[in-house]
Amino acid sequence: MKKYLLTSSKFEGEIELMYNTEGFLIFYHYRAKMTTVQFTHFLENMPIGLANLKYMGSKSESLKIEELPVEITFDAFYDAYALKRNAKRAKEVWDKMSAKNRYEAFVFINKYKARTKNDNVAMRYPDTYLSKETWKD
Repeated sequence: MKKYLLTSSKFEGEIELMYNTEGFLIFYHYRAKMTTVQFTHFLENMPIGLANLKYMGSKSESLKIEELPVEITFDAFYDAYALKRNAKRAKEVWDKMSAKNRYEAFVFINKYKARTKNDNVAMRYPDTYLSKETWKD
């Protein structure tokens, strides 16, 4: 299985797509704010296969396609998080989190890095980022 996250400078939010081992779309989760025209275009061109997804990405300058690990481990989270502090405490919090919150925490990391950089504020330690559910701010 493969999981992808679609984002674009032309809409807010993201679309998660999951493909089976044969490369066919088996799941999508729409968390984007699009105009009616954009949404209709997406549905009419739904990437039902991995080849369609790759083609869609090659034809759009604004579309970003990011492959995600199917199961997000603490190590994947910690590797992606820029600040390396309090790993033991962060792991304890991570182990108590739901799969949904783990996923949301992981995919928000790059947005959080950009936000803290733009706002000129320090990033929270990873344990605080997780325990305070920073991705929900």
